Order: sequence, then structure tokens, then C-alpha cells
Amino acid sequence: MDEFDDAIKLTEEASLARSLPATLRLSSTLADDDWSDWLRLELIGYFEENPSMTERVDVPSYRAVPGTWQDDDGRTLAIADSKMLFFNKVHLRFGVAELETFVSSGPATTSIRLPEQAGIVSSVLGVDVSTFSFERESVQQVLTKIRKKALEQLRRRKPALSAADVHVRFQKQDDTFLHRPSLWGMGVEPRALWKKLRRRALGR
Repeated sequence: MDEFDDAIKLTEEASLARSLPATLRLSSTLADDDWSDWLRLELIGYFEENPSMTERVDVPSYRAVPGTWQDDDGRTLAIADSKMLFFNKVHLRFGVAELETFVSSGPATTSIRLPEQAGIVSSVLGVDVSTFSFERESVQQVLTKIRKKALEQLRRRKPALSAADVHVRFQKQDDTFLHRPSLWGMGVEPRALWKKLRRRALGR
């Protein structure tokens, strides 16, 4: 089917911010909620404001990036305890458009403020931190994994798309998606706290 081939080509060659909205229109023709929800999460971000971000959704492991924490004076936190090194990895919740911006126009090292996570690090380790820094290359790896998963999702549904004889027009210009940052959840034990950040917004 031409639509399937077009979707594959677009996903392989175009930015994810352009290809995923087109694929979302394709998924809606099958009423495939799981597929549509995954596409919305990747497009809008894994935030509470996203209707697809339900209690059973975790921020995927392929969105994890290694990095370091700094305080307001720019000093880097060195974690000596190997059991606490998981604090030096954050699962990025941003939508693909913002992730692509980190790669295309951002500096080689990006620093972002993550108040809730920083508060947990500060309370557990007894130090004040405010920003998390990570490399552009780490974000590129996340985008590569998202693209790979998008292609896998498409190919898995080729029989259903063929049987449905769907017709979707793939335009040069696709929908724009806007997201807003959200609060992340908290827990009790350090590792459990960090896992909680991948599950829900504050208050779960």
C-alpha cells in the first residue's frame, strides 16, 4: 500500500516532529489506541497534561540519559557511593520536537533545571543541586531509539493497514504539538524515589 510505504520513508528520512504526526493520523484509521497513545506520548511528552500519560505508563528506559548534577555555583556533584550512581541518570520526558532542538541547535552539553529531582537528590545525599547536565550525543541516541521503535510499530501493523485499505495523505507540513513541563512524582527509598519519577506526576 502506498500509504504504508510513504509512512516508512517519512519515518526514516524526516524529523520525528514531522513524521510522528503523520503516523498518528495513520494509527487513528485503525482505532489502535495503544499505538496512538505511544505516538502522542513521544510527540507531546511524558507529562501529566498529556491524556495518554496514565498511571500505568512509565517513561521508557530508552529515554534515559547519563549526566551530572550541579549546584547554583556551577560545581559538579561527585557521587562516591556506587549504590547511588543511579541518580546520575535521568529519563527525559520532553516531546520529540524539543529533543531534536537539543541536538540541532543546543550546545554540546545541555543543562536543565529539574526542581523535583534535584530536591530528592539534595534530601537523600545532603547536598544542594539545581541543574542536570547531559551531552548532545546522549539525546541523539534517544532519538535514534525512538525512530527505531516507530519503524517497528509501523511494520508490525502493516497487515492490519493493508486489510483496512486505509488512505491517509502525507503532507509536507504536519501538525505542531506543544507541551508544558509537569511535576514528577516522589517516593520514600532512594531507588524507589527515582523510579517514581518515571511513573507519575507529583501527588500520585
